[in-house]
This record gives sequence, structure tokens and C-alpha cells, in this order.
Amino acid sequence: MAVATRTDEEIKQDVADELYWDDSVDASDVVVEVARGEVTLTGTVPDYTSYMSAEDDAWTMPGVRFVRNDLIVKFPAGFAAPADAHIKANIENLLRWQPGIDSTDIRVSVERGWVTLDGSVDAYWKKVRAEDVSLGITGVAGVGNNLTVTPTKDIEDMAISQDIRDALLRQGNVAADLVDIEVEEGKVILSGSVPSLQAFRAAERIARKTLGVRKIDNRLVIE
Repeated sequence: MAVATRTDEEIKQDVADELYWDDSVDASDVVVEVARGEVTLTGTVPDYTSYMSAEDDAWTMPGVRFVRNDLIVKFPAGFAAPADAHIKANIENLLRWQPGIDSTDIRVSVERGWVTLDGSVDAYWKKVRAEDVSLGITGVAGVGNNLTVTPTKDIEDMAISQDIRDALLRQGNVAADLVDIEVEEGKVILSGSVPSLQAFRAAERIARKTLGVRKIDNRLVIE
């Protein structure tokens, strides 16, 4: 396949061109590096929209096997960032309005736009959702997600693994036989390969939403 024969330099050029083309990304301070098809983005962007769009753009390029997003949000000079207390209040209010999430045990702190989430939730998808909600608030430069996942019932590791496997098999595009699943005390490690970005994201979504999962280490690559 053509994708398999692409050089790192070709992939790097495509990613850089895509970032330059995308009007939602200010990539003037973004550095792209590629090794064995794995893309690393470093540097700064002025907002979270650029942060996420840059990662999405990199994933869509032919030949990309994995994307590591190490970008930092750095607000432009003259940007009137909301006060930390205002950011904190906005996040707390939004968390209270999230369906299915009890924010009673979530503690929010903000320092110079950097948000830290402490406390606990009872499902992994809620941990991810709390972070996504926080990142969507104006003035947030980044989030340290320290939330622990404490399920309301104990699920055996073997049952978690089987639930993930069954869900993968229901996804016709994932190539479930190429995905290895390890579970230890609720921590899930996904390794192996998937045939597409759609399959990569499907596997991640399945792990996030499986009952009993406490942590996820996604090591899948696209082949």
C-alpha cells in the first residue's frame, strides 16, 4: 500500500502543509517532527481550538501511525484572560449541569489559567468529560486531570477485558484480532494495530465507556 511506503519527511511536509492550510489553527509556533510514522507536535498555540485542530489534522495525514500532542496553549499578548476565580466558577457550574456526572467529589483549582481537577468520579468516561468541559472554558491554558476513578462495584479484570473484546468485535472496522488487551486492577493497556483513524478512535471510545475501567494506556498504532 502507498501509505506504508511514505517517508517520514513526506509525512512531515504534509502535516505542516495541513496545519498551514487550516484556518482554525495558528501554527506559526508549531514544530512538527516525525519518526517511523509517529508525529510529535511541540511549540505553542494561542488557544485550545488550535491545540485540538492541530492534533486532528496530523492524524488525518496518510502514513501517520500515532500522534503525540505536546503543544502548549500560550495566550497572545494583549489577551484579557478572565480571573482565575471566574474560570473556576464557570467550570464548577458547567460540571454541575453535566448529565450523568455527580460533581460533588470533584475539586477545581485554577492558577494563571491552569486548571487542576482533584477528587474522584465513578467511571472513566466521566473523568474524560470533566477535562473536556474544563478545556472548553475561555481563559483555560491547560488541565491537570488528577481525578481518580472509583467504580461503584468491583469488576474483575477478566470481565473488563472480555467486555472490551466483545465491543471491539461488534465494530466491523476495528480488526479486533490485531488488538491486544491487558487489564490489571482496572488499568487497561491497548496495544497492537488498527487499520484506520476511525478504528483507533473507536477502540479508545470503547475502553473509556467500559464499566470498571480505572485507567487507560492506549499504545495502538495505525498500520
